[in-house]
Amino acid sequence: MCIIASEAAGSDQAPPFLLLGQTVSRTIPESGFWFKLLPEATADIMLLLLQAVAQTANIEKGNVQLKKAIKLSTSARKFTAVLMVVASLLMLGFDWYAS
Repeated sequence: MCIIASEAAGSDQAPPFLLLGQTVSRTIPESGFWFKLLPEATADIMLLLLQAVAQTANIEKGNVQLKKAIKLSTSARKFTAVLMVVASLLMLGFDWYAS
């Protein structure tokens, strides 16, 4: 978790969530329980944020695939309906011709 924090901190411009963590760390006194947990909590929050962004991308890809599947299903339904009508008309035509 700390590797991600150090990579993001080493970039040219720090992401907003890092700046938020730095701001919070400046407002909390250096002695105390929360000051010791803040770097780990910031890394955990950052990890959760990165995972949420990745999942959002996955959901967007899933939505695109779902739209394609709906279009394919609609065209397959139309094709099946046309095939059934043509087959029925052919059967009626052959029956009429045979009698």
